[in-house]
Amino acid sequence: MDGKITEISTKRTVKPLKWSSAMQKVGGSSEECRSLNFYLKTFEQKVYDAYHSLVKDKERVTCETLKNKLLGRNELSRTPIPIFQNHNDRMEKLIGKEFAIGTLGRYKTCLRHTNEFLKWKFNLSDIDIK
Repeated sequence: MDGKITEISTKRTVKPLKWSSAMQKVGGSSEECRSLNFYLKTFEQKVYDAYHSLVKDKERVTCETLKNKLLGRNELSRTPIPIFQNHNDRMEKLIGKEFAIGTLGRYKTCLRHTNEFLKWKFNLSDIDIK
């Protein structure tokens, strides 16, 4: 994807002489060959399903996100709005100790402007930091 490659193991092996690179499958008609080819075809369909799921969910599709989807790993997405809000919440607890009320007001204004900018420029309520 986008000139990048990633690898994922199918947890299956085959002798190199039996593998057909042109056809992308195991050559032969034995039950073992048919079973392995069926497994590979099923795995290929899972890749397509994972890709379409990412597209449907409007997630960024990269080699890594696709691999993580296939392996059932949820990539931690970081977005600025919750991080900013968490910062402001922690800061609010420190008013009078480490920060003045005016400083908190400026951070809240900054958060509001960031929200407005994301809505104006990208028509989004939040955006992935990546």
